[in-house]
Amino acid sequence: MRLNKVKARGKWYVYLRDEKTAIIRGFDGSETDLEKLIAEKLEAHREPSPMEKARYRAGWRMEMARYLHKVTKARANRRSLAYDLSIESIFDRLQGQTDACEVTGIPFVYTPKDSDAGWHRRPFAPSIDRKDNRFAYTSDNIRIVAVCVNISINEWVLAYSRRCAAGSWKGRKMFCKSDLFVSLSIGFSPMFCNFL
Repeated sequence: MRLNKVKARGKWYVYLRDEKTAIIRGFDGSETDLEKLIAEKLEAHREPSPMEKARYRAGWRMEMARYLHKVTKARANRRSLAYDLSIESIFDRLQGQTDACEVTGIPFVYTPKDSDAGWHRRPFAPSIDRKDNRFAYTSDNIRIVAVCVNISINEWVLAYSRRCAAGSWKGRKMFCKSDLFVSLSIGFSPMFCNFL
């Protein structure tokens, strides 16, 4: 990265030559102190390495694993159900599924919900679904799915949820049995739940 260093009226100014963007303005200090500051600023402008990106994703994954563990354990306690999941097992499951829904393959979105959207839940956040609701939260009875998939599975059945998701991936509108679950064929949205 090429830099322009300018000293004017006793203060240092440093610009990225290609972008003509100032990274340091009006620094009052020695040239050695300036070099240290430049190194810090350039580190902040640097593109993260693949390993750093993986660590960042792992941080979000761990945060989500802790949240899912807390919520499902509280739900199991309220319903007097057995619970054998750990934060690590949920984290490993998310990582093993490559951060995508087990049923549909929809990628999970770990960002906070958009307050302007007016949604109560984030539709593409991970959610723990019990395969058979008569049984407890055990590792062989759960799957991690997107929230919108979990809601549709609980409202209808898995077969209709898969059918609607498959129809939307093909890029066509598809109406399920009662016309209550509509998947739209717009942009990236693989599934859109419209509860009338």
